[in-house]
Amino acid sequence: GMGATEEPFKVVVIADADRMTIPAANSILKMLEEPPRNWIFILTAADSSRLLPTILSRCLEIRMQPLAEKQIYEILKESKGLEFQAKRAEVAARAGMGSIRRAQLFQDEETWKLREQLLGLLSNPAQEWMKVVEGLSASQRSMILGFDLLESIFHDLMMNNVSGSHPWIH
Repeated sequence: GMGATEEPFKVVVIADADRMTIPAANSILKMLEEPPRNWIFILTAADSSRLLPTILSRCLEIRMQPLAEKQIYEILKESKGLEFQAKRAEVAARAGMGSIRRAQLFQDEETWKLREQLLGLLSNPAQEWMKVVEGLSASQRSMILGFDLLESIFHDLMMNNVSGSHPWIH
């Protein structure tokens, strides 16, 4: 039969572990306390301080450098193929703030519409506000996305104030 050393590894990736609900975090913790044989868990987190200390204590922490905007742009260009939209990828690369996964979210149609709404909100707060709130409260995903989008828009605004250009208005 197969020796223990020849048994294949099973790799489990848990993305955004810092955004897990408490019940989810507790069930992951149980798995980490008594992991099935030959299982490797990879947890990704933007902010490891938001992980349960009990989970963190069982992990080997590897800090990754954020990717440069240009690198993210190139990766997006590569992965999009024929339907590549330069303008959108440019904004996405900026909005990803060093994270390719976050940048990829910005390529998505739903997210792009949400961004347009938020930009509309900034230019016409009274009229747009209710629409945006309705959109955001639709699901937890859109709520989180909304905050990420706002963060990136304000980040853009601050950067553009410094450079004096406004590529986010189109």
